Amino acid sequence: MKKSISKRTQSQHKVLLVEPDVNIIALFAHSNYTEIVRMDSISKIMAYPLGSYAVYLSNRFIRINRSTIVNKSFVKKLNYESRIITLSNGTDFPISRRRWISTKNEMAS
Repeated sequence: MKKSISKRTQSQHKVLLVEPDVNIIALFAHSNYTEIVRMDSISKIMAYPLGSYAVYLSNRFIRINRSTIVNKSFVKKLNYESRIITLSNGTDFPISRRRWISTKNEMAS
């Protein structure tokens, strides 16, 4: 059962997720918490699992492994041999075998 975001904290999340296509670089799972990394170097940890944020994100975001969602706008390079994605800020992330084909197709479109 997925945990949904309560109405009390929705306003806080909406402020953080203002224009996610432009502002958010990536989201990372840390157990039942999610770290949201924004373009303006603000990193915030929220007390909800990564899957709870899928309703707020557009199709510009790709889930590349169990614990990472990245914004396609900030992808600099996709390494086909080692299945690693590099973001514009220089951070590398592995792409899981299960999500490799869908990630490759998403990046091609």
